[in-house]
Amino acid sequence: MFSFWQQKDPFNSEPVRQLVRLAIAEDLAAGDLTSRLVFGDDRRELTAFLLTKERLSVCGLPIVPVVFEELKCRAEVEIQVAEGSVQRSGARLLTLRAAVTDILAAERIILNFIQHLSGVASAAAELLRSAEGIKVLDTRKTTPGWRALEKYAVRVGGGLNHRANLAEMVLIKNNHIDAVRMLNKTSLPELLERIRRNKSSAVPWEIEVRDLAELEAALRADPDVVMLDNMSDEMISEAIMLAQKSGSKALIEVSGGIAADRLPSLAKRGVQYVSVGRLTHSAQAKDISLRFEVAG
Repeated sequence: MFSFWQQKDPFNSEPVRQLVRLAIAEDLAAGDLTSRLVFGDDRRELTAFLLTKERLSVCGLPIVPVVFEELKCRAEVEIQVAEGSVQRSGARLLTLRAAVTDILAAERIILNFIQHLSGVASAAAELLRSAEGIKVLDTRKTTPGWRALEKYAVRVGGGLNHRANLAEMVLIKNNHIDAVRMLNKTSLPELLERIRRNKSSAVPWEIEVRDLAELEAALRADPDVVMLDNMSDEMISEAIMLAQKSGSKALIEVSGGIAADRLPSLAKRGVQYVSVGRLTHSAQAKDISLRFEVAG
């Protein structure tokens, strides 16, 4: 039902390469003044490596060769750990060999990508440790331009992807309901019946509800998914019992205020899915450094 975004390797996609080119332009539009003064025309090669400085779920290492390709620089890149693997502080993630000035030009660009994506993957993995069987979904609350990578990172951390864009699914949210009521004086049952008749059967659909009255109307429309939005645990229990009594086959998704310590209670109440915006919009970047290999 979920995990619409099936692009397993987003790194070679044109949108991601455009993002890399934008990062290069931000840092190097006028070149690297410091390296030019320090090294001049010296193009000798050195070996460098990426080092973790805290425990994390690794994500984003395949971006490194892409960065060097977009910089039009030669580099030997050896990825040493698997995407999604949990690494302790002090672990080596990747080794590369290139001209010293090229490594320094790429350093911050590489780290910005990998630190952020490892933060997203780690946030998903941490939440799943408390999920007790609940499936954890992301949302569209992503950094503009980064959606493919951030949703990839959620998958690397063990989560699932909700829709990636507005065309992948019909999702009736509370603002649709309120706006239609104000503009057209249309009731929720009337709106849902019209959507049910007119939407393509090949396109999944979901209805967000805020109370039990909206839930009853949604269940009669026979959607694929019902989202219980910002409900208390007690109201969620009532909603699930109501859905079960109705005979609906709709999946139940819960959204709003989902923290790790709440998941065991939701699992006991029969929640199947939770969607969590902070996986992408508030994930804390992980601490990773680039260091040169000291000879001898």
